[in-house]
Amino acid sequence: MVRPSFTLHVRLTRRCNADCAYCSSRSDHKGYMTASEYRRSAEYILELLENPSFGGIHRNGQIHIQYIGGEILTIPKRQLREIVTVGREVFSGYFSHVVDGTQSNLVGPPDRISNLQALFGKRISTSIDSFGNKRTLNGSAELYRKTIRISLDSLKRRSFNPAAIVVVDRDSLPYLSSEIAISEEAGRPMRLRPVFHGGSPISPAEPGAMAESFGKACSSWLMNSRISVDPFMQLLLLRLAEVDGGTGTQSSGCPFSDNCAHESLNLDPDGSLYVCLDMADAGLLPLGNALAREFDWGMHQGIAKRYGNLHPDCQACQWRVSCRGGCTMEAIQHSGQIDGKTPLCGTWQSCFSAIDDAIARHGPANVRAWSEGLVGMEGGI
Repeated sequence: MVRPSFTLHVRLTRRCNADCAYCSSRSDHKGYMTASEYRRSAEYILELLENPSFGGIHRNGQIHIQYIGGEILTIPKRQLREIVTVGREVFSGYFSHVVDGTQSNLVGPPDRISNLQALFGKRISTSIDSFGNKRTLNGSAELYRKTIRISLDSLKRRSFNPAAIVVVDRDSLPYLSSEIAISEEAGRPMRLRPVFHGGSPISPAEPGAMAESFGKACSSWLMNSRISVDPFMQLLLLRLAEVDGGTGTQSSGCPFSDNCAHESLNLDPDGSLYVCLDMADAGLLPLGNALAREFDWGMHQGIAKRYGNLHPDCQACQWRVSCRGGCTMEAIQHSGQIDGKTPLCGTWQSCFSAIDDAIARHGPANVRAWSEGLVGMEGGI
């Protein structure tokens, strides 16, 4: 049974101990959200969810709390444990199933990394850049790679291999297959994340090049890999659910939802509320402030109008049910319209085409059986 699901992105701090070129979390806010502030914010969020305008579909469902940054390791160990405990306490009174995880650059003292693992188990992901110069520590990409390699080796000795997140832009796209191969060899699940329009200048890859590279990578991954690679895995499970007539898993999440206004929220350290972390990074369509107990229902309902009202091209697309229009934030930012198209439309179409080819060749049952044997992400972002 698939439980109704809600995602809460919680940015406890915007501080970071690295200086990555395309960081979208830079801000004048130098502190972190305290446990008492988080409790007040969480209780207000539950009040919002109880409001009929939010849909009222989440009680007794499940919540995925994703702690993002800034860098979570900059928060002292005791305070971080108190904060995470508050989230579990407050939301377990509303949701029947609470799953929390975090993303960390794993740049920090061993005791803080051990504390992170004690808090979240294997629900931790980290950012990888094996070839470029965008992720840096004190201005050095090699120092960043060396530092994170030490942390990863230490965790591996404790039988934990955190999922890898690779941001794909114009410079890193040529290394896409190589990054997947590195994770494959390490037995590490991964997520490919097209660079998004946050708070810093970015250089997205040309749409045609993205579509070609992602399509080839997805085709090579299917039925051959031993690791889960998102968004390929997300799209595969959505497509299999559609092919099976809805009998399989239909959960999705970012970036494939036309109803994220009712499925997610982002909480920033100053209490600011947005639909998701990307909208928060871009400062796009703010919803209010949990600490001030303010919420713009008009703005929220305006975003919610995207549900079932996609661009005519999306409505006519053969993968409409599985894709759900792609990322709401990217569609709005790219087109200025709530029913706009994401610039990654062609990229996702190339992946669906590869998936349909694999299903046609091997049959949905065999493809599903293969997917269920992959090393997967357990709750990172």
